[in-house]
Amino acid sequence: DDEMGESHPLNLMLTNVNSLCGTRTTKICLTSMSKSALNEMVSTELSLLPRITRSLANILHHKTKGSPLFVKQVMIELYKQRLLYPSLSRRRWDWEADKILAMKVPENVATFITKSFDRLPSEVLSALVVLSCFGASA
Repeated sequence: DDEMGESHPLNLMLTNVNSLCGTRTTKICLTSMSKSALNEMVSTELSLLPRITRSLANILHHKTKGSPLFVKQVMIELYKQRLLYPSLSRRRWDWEADKILAMKVPENVATFITKSFDRLPSEVLSALVVLSCFGASA
């Protein structure tokens, strides 16, 4: 709730979608996860024991302040940047802890998601706006 104000670009986009398409959106407030809960989530996602994922979970908690959606988005970005990768030799997921620590991450998930929209071609953004008008029936 405190991550984005009324003038935040993502909030403005949602307002535009609501007014242009007549679509209703629902706001869901998520609380921050503890380090142990976040480690459990990372452990489950990577199918590894919690003792193995603890170092990664601690880094993610530091970078995301425990926001569940933010953690998920950062993990996807780590995979895209090959900082989180399947290791064939170790037969499990592995990560570059030092590079992840050095990685610049926006202060909140709304800015992170907005920046990911900026990387999409304008045609794709236009299509997303149109498709969002259809909701779940698209």
